[in-house]
Amino acid sequence: MHIARSGAGACAMNGKIYVVGGQDRAIHHSTMECYDPVENCWHLCANMRNPRSGVAAVVHNQHIYAIGGRDRHRQAYYDIVERYFPDTNSWENFSKLTHSRAWPSACVFQGQIYVTGGYDWPAQTANCREIRRKG
Repeated sequence: MHIARSGAGACAMNGKIYVVGGQDRAIHHSTMECYDPVENCWHLCANMRNPRSGVAAVVHNQHIYAIGGRDRHRQAYYDIVERYFPDTNSWENFSKLTHSRAWPSACVFQGQIYVTGGYDWPAQTANCREIRRKG
């Protein structure tokens, strides 16, 4: 990878691995990198609009969704969802979560994105579940 990071989201699409967001000790990242095993190399992709760590990443209908996250330095937790278009290497804002949270779990099941858990100090939304029906 070009940028060392922790707290990033990761997913796979079309035989490639994508890593989005995360942080190092100094900053939160908006960057996304793509690993191509055929070329055995990492490529930088378009940046998300919002830098954050503790972000979940999931693939649905050939798009990558970056869900939730936080900025540790500002003690801010986010309800942000961004959608990535690989054909145009671009991001757009998507409908927000009902609760701000970092470190949620997300998956696709029967054509819908499920988001569960996560943490939003002091609200502690760990028991909150959402179903993203759009997309």
